[in-house]
Amino acid sequence: MKIYTYREKLNTLHCEEYGIDTGKTIFFDIETTGLSAKNSYIYMIGYGITDNSGNAEITLLFNDDGTPVSEKEMLIYFADISEHFSHTLTYNGNTFDIPYVRERLKKHDLADIFESMTSIDLFVLIRKYKAKLHLNSCHQSDIEELCGIHRNDFCSGGKLIGVYKKYLKTKDNADLDDLLKHNHDDILGLMSITDMAALNYTFSGNYTITSASIDNDGNLTVTCSTAYIPTRVTYSNGDMFVNLYKNTMTLRFKPVSDTMKYYFRDYKNYYYMPLENKVIHKSLARYVEPEFIEKATKENAYTVKQGFFLTQAKTRLGYEYRYNLDDKQTFMDIEGFEKAAPQDKSLYIKERLNEKYKA
Repeated sequence: MKIYTYREKLNTLHCEEYGIDTGKTIFFDIETTGLSAKNSYIYMIGYGITDNSGNAEITLLFNDDGTPVSEKEMLIYFADISEHFSHTLTYNGNTFDIPYVRERLKKHDLADIFESMTSIDLFVLIRKYKAKLHLNSCHQSDIEELCGIHRNDFCSGGKLIGVYKKYLKTKDNADLDDLLKHNHDDILGLMSITDMAALNYTFSGNYTITSASIDNDGNLTVTCSTAYIPTRVTYSNGDMFVNLYKNTMTLRFKPVSDTMKYYFRDYKNYYYMPLENKVIHKSLARYVEPEFIEKATKENAYTVKQGFFLTQAKTRLGYEYRYNLDDKQTFMDIEGFEKAAPQDKSLYIKERLNEKYKA
């Protein structure tokens, strides 16, 4: 086994804003000779630690001779380092890196180092927002590009297996440099995009509404403070436009300007007046001649309102307006948002943010 160490300067991470303690977290990524841990082995373990002030130390453990002895040495070394941390942070590590390392630890009769550690898988936190990020795929390199990190890898990790096998035969330093650079850049890239975890943190409802205003056209603009998001995220979804960047989220809701109906659920407590096409509560029926009223039905027990209306979410704010009784989509008048309690406004935004992306 050979060990290579690098000191790198990172942009300041904002992990404390979204609950990741970098002092207790080890970032890691492995390179293997195949996908099956039963039929292949690890030839590189890269890990990074940071003091969250912009300084990072990246260490690469390299199986320089392709032997089980070197692999075991790497695993023992990595296990000793990991004892100082309570969390691991990977990209797709829950599916690949951690199960693979576990299998190789078992193969060498070594203890499971992950048993007492909490796994943070950045891929799991980000992939659900792939469409909203306008991405066709959600590889680590895609997120790096989104964050302005541009790599010039000459081939993928899978293709590097051939390079590694060639290196074992020739000990060509150029091949070694390619192998080390790839894993080094994986770790550095992983650490550099960690703040994208703030996206999931924000969409989970962790933000504070700082202002809300309605213009003359009924457009509602809501501004929220958020955890730090390193790249601008913008998308529109129906009547909602979202803009997130750094510590600010701005949402603009375009209302429907129309006439809508509010249907009384307790329609049995109302009478319908056909000549006036309106309903009155039964307590007022004694003031109207019997021939001019009839018992209301759920179809005609409504009142109408003209104004600005916003799409309702799962949590209803204000009255539920709709065009027709059977419509599944309901609306609220714009005053419904203004009058709602702060926690209800926040919940409404959370539900709208997590709607299925339509565009």
